[in-house]
Amino acid sequence: MEYCYNCRSRNTVENGTILYFQKSGAEPLFVENLPAGVCRLCGPRYYPGKVLTTLDNQVRGGRGTPIAHHRVPVFDLKNPDAKPEKAKAAATVPTLAEVPGD
Repeated sequence: MEYCYNCRSRNTVENGTILYFQKSGAEPLFVENLPAGVCRLCGPRYYPGKVLTTLDNQVRGGRGTPIAHHRVPVFDLKNPDAKPEKAKAAATVPTLAEVPGD
């Protein structure tokens, strides 16, 4: 990529891999080592079309198998004194086959 579409700076987008996060319904989804370009100046991420197709097939197509499940702490800044609900406190990341499609 020659320039960042957001800040229009040239030669600022570095290609590498990132930890991708998406909230799908009430459950978080993490994907490690997702190829992406990231602007060093303003931060937007750019994903190659082939990577997005693969991600879509793995998540929505149910073809992927997760390498781990994590318990994730959740904070509420609107209501910092809220008591945790047992079901939410014990939530884990779903398998890719459990993530609902659009």
